[in-house]
Amino acid sequence: MKTILSALLLTCCFALSAHAATDRVRITYASRSISSILAFIATDKGFFKEEALEPQLILTRGTTAIAAAVTGDVEAIHIMGTAIRGIIRGLPLKVLAVNQKLPLFWLVTRPEVKTFNDLRGKTMAVTTIGELGAAASRPIRFEASGPAPVLADAARIERVLENLVGNAFRYSPPDAQVTVQIEANESEAIVTVSDCGIGIPADDLPKVFHRFYRATGSHSASGLGLGLYNSRLIVEHHGGRIWAESAPGAGSAFRFALPIAP
Repeated sequence: MKTILSALLLTCCFALSAHAATDRVRITYASRSISSILAFIATDKGFFKEEALEPQLILTRGTTAIAAAVTGDVEAIHIMGTAIRGIIRGLPLKVLAVNQKLPLFWLVTRPEVKTFNDLRGKTMAVTTIGELGAAASRPIRFEASGPAPVLADAARIERVLENLVGNAFRYSPPDAQVTVQIEANESEAIVTVSDCGIGIPADDLPKVFHRFYRATGSHSASGLGLGLYNSRLIVEHHGGRIWAESAPGAGSAFRFALPIAP
């Protein structure tokens, strides 16, 4: 029973290749976010220890995790979307356990809020165990026109949102509000993250999604210039598009669109 509990607390893919018996189990995860929190809960609760295992949680990219699992350098990966794509292509991996039917996202509201439309214009609070933790108290305004169903890797799209919201916080005053808007038409779901920060010069705007690119005047902010580049790759991998609208001193709006689920 304890073994079953340990497995069910993780959404893992294991390498099929044999490896030496060991007390240490190495598990990779893609981001410090709610989608990976179960591995940390299982560790904190001692479920691995009860099975005489010592977990080592390793933060790494999905493609790196896949390669490590195939070569036997890690015992398990906690990156479901990337793993499933690898399995479909014939990689020697298998799904050990899945403990959820839907992505790990939720909204908790007062009883009088019945639909997304009731949230229009409201200010929302967010928490995270990722790099935005220090900014969790920043005000975010959420606006939604209704449901916008898409087929997507939830962890990857969460990373895009983390990048866009993180940039909005980074380049705007500490007390400035950031707005996240979700809308949909017949073919696309469109997410907009807007701020009232320093803005982006017109000459820089076409380049912000390039690798290692830092806009003029942004060098005092932390980062390597990879967040927007990686966001573009993720969105385009989903068959979507991403773009930015901005002007110096007038804030910025970063938008990405994903195809509506059939």
